[in-house]
This record gives sequence, structure tokens and C-alpha cells, in this order.
Amino acid sequence: MVAVRCRQLAQVASRPVATTFPPQVRSGFKPDPDDDDRTVMNSIDDTSEMRVEEWPDDDLEPVTTCPVCGDERRNALYTGLTDRVFGCAPGRWSLHRCIGCGSAFLDPRPTENTIGRAYNDYYTHLTAPGSTSEVRRLWRAVSAGYLNRAFHLEYQQAFAIGTVLVALVPRLRRRARRRARHLVLPTRGARLLDVGCGSGAFVAEARAAGWDAEGIDVDQSGVDAGQAAGRHVRLGRIDDGTVLDGLYDAITLSHVIEHVHDPASILIACAKKLQPGGVLWVATPDLDSLGHRWFGRDWVHLDPPRHLLLFTVGSLSSLITSAGFEELDVLAAPSDAEQSFAASHALRLGLRPFVGVPTPARVRIAAAVADMRIHATGRRSDEVIVTARKPLAS
Repeated sequence: MVAVRCRQLAQVASRPVATTFPPQVRSGFKPDPDDDDRTVMNSIDDTSEMRVEEWPDDDLEPVTTCPVCGDERRNALYTGLTDRVFGCAPGRWSLHRCIGCGSAFLDPRPTENTIGRAYNDYYTHLTAPGSTSEVRRLWRAVSAGYLNRAFHLEYQQAFAIGTVLVALVPRLRRRARRRARHLVLPTRGARLLDVGCGSGAFVAEARAAGWDAEGIDVDQSGVDAGQAAGRHVRLGRIDDGTVLDGLYDAITLSHVIEHVHDPASILIACAKKLQPGGVLWVATPDLDSLGHRWFGRDWVHLDPPRHLLLFTVGSLSSLITSAGFEELDVLAAPSDAEQSFAASHALRLGLRPFVGVPTPARVRIAAAVADMRIHATGRRSDEVIVTARKPLAS
């Protein structure tokens, strides 16, 4: 879920970066939690004081139509965006919003051959620590009990009390379902493919739950980290027919589709690799989230230039349908507004996120209100999650 990604981001964000920050940031400047954001922003303006290396013009390409729906009409959403989360990608970026479908996309954007330099220091290169807290181990066992019953999974370390406790608490239920990516195990050893698996954390999770799971990714560093940890991951692309053998019962893409140049072709390739009736699961940042509405250009999930495009519920659903899928279901995503609001607040101050920047009370209150709204409605979380099926007649 988003909280896990935030913890992984924190490990990377705490490392030194090549980008040169203003003197206040380099010296460990921490604003008083009660300072007015606008006052602090007057002294820390990342777009004017931070020196940013340019992305070479020869390594950029124009985007004349929306990569999601093909519409030529657009409005400029933000200009002068920089990589403030990882600090490893050069360039200033312009994000445009499609008038036709509501998606947003970078124009210009890095070419497919050069985008790799934006991932020199990225959270998918990490593997999860070998030990976890007692509270986390307890939660995993309790939620596993619920998931074994609700999704026919086969976790070995599971507490039966979870079938009741998790089922009765909506917040816990959403977290548990997100852990399993809302996938019912049809039979023991059913095949699952995680596209954009990084170091393979979910592949290991799915195998523990009874899936015959494997992962694929184009990032050599992430795959190397996963293979070193003994995970079933490989280097390659799903749209390369020579890499994968056979068909799958489920294919998942967790925060992947916003990174690709041609999302339609990726979804079509997924359809080709699914069994008839197989399930597609997609999660991606929601451009209409409460976090984006609150923080605008400082929303942590803008993440240029790695996020080449951003979706709404409607635009993602339309794209999945156009790729040949049916029985679409927009799922209620768990909310971790406290962490994403804190990270976005740090960016608003011109500071690195996830490194202990104090969060004012008003931001914590806003996050709590956002969480309540999201849990009440099931919408406007930082991510949108959609499942769909390949038609049986395919």
C-alpha cells in the first residue's frame, strides 16, 4: 500500500543527493511547526534557488496528444517541476492536463531510451528488512487469517481471530485486502505475474499466500536486488513475447502504469498473457485525490520525470476497457494521508520528504479529515485501484 511505499521512499530520501539545495536545507534547517507555510516559502524557493541540471534536449521527445485518450486539447497544469523526492533526475518539467479524459502528462518527456537515468537511485532497488516489529508481525498474522478465509489464500502464519476482527473494522479490512491485491486464489499454484515488480516484494508475498508467482521488470538494479534475495523475478518487458512462457491467472501492476510511455500497449500485452477469465489488477496515483487537491504542485506523487502521466478513476477505467477488458471494478483503496500529507508538506517547504520534517498541527488535522472522508466514501485516496477480467470468449 502507499504506507509501504512511503517507508521505502524514506530509505532512499535519507541518502545524499547530487542536487544542490539552498543553504538553509543543507544546514539541516527545520522550520518551527507553527510557522506559516507561506512565510517559510519566502525563504526557501526550490524553483529559484535550487540549481538543477538540464535534461539534454536530444534525449527529450514531444507529446502532441494525450497518451491515454489521444485528444490534442490540453491545459498547462504545472511548469518548472523538478525531481524533489529522489533528487537524482535532472531537468525541469511541464505537466499538462488533457481536456478530453482528465489525465495529466509530461510534455516534453524523456525518451524511452534515456528515462533510465531518472531511476539511478530508486526505492525498488531496495529489499525489505529481514525483521519486523512485534506489532507488524501480529498484524500480518491477524490479516492473514482474514485473507485465508475471504480470498481462499494459504498463509501458514495466520490467526483465525482475523476472520472476525478484520471483517468488522472497515479500515483494517481495506488494508488487508490491499495486501492481497484483492485477488482470490482460484486454485493452489495458480499463476500470477507482477509487472514492474522491482525487487520482488509482492512476488514473495504472493508465493507465501499460495500463488505460483513471478515478477518482471525493466530495471536491472531492482531485479538484481530481488534475485540476490532469492525471489522469482526476471529482467524483461511484458510486451516482449520471447520473455514469458504460458498464460497467467492474474496479472498485477502496482504503481507501474504511470511510468510507461505507451500505457495502452502494456494493457493489451497483459490481456494477451492472461487466461480467458483471468484478472487484471492495477493501482496508480489518483490525480483527483484529496492530497493533490490540498498540495497542488507539491503533491509527493507528481514525482517527475518518473511519472510520465497521471490518471483519474475515469481515465484509467476507460483505458482498461479499450484494451479489451470487462467487469471493471473500482475498489476502495486504504488511506494513509498522514504520511503522504507529511511528505507533501516537506516538499512545500522546499525540504526533502521522509526525513523527519516537523508536520504542523493543521496539516495533521487535514490528513485526519482526509482519511475520514476517504474511509467514508471509498474515493479520493492517493491511489486508484481497478480490477478487470479478460473475456471468457477471448
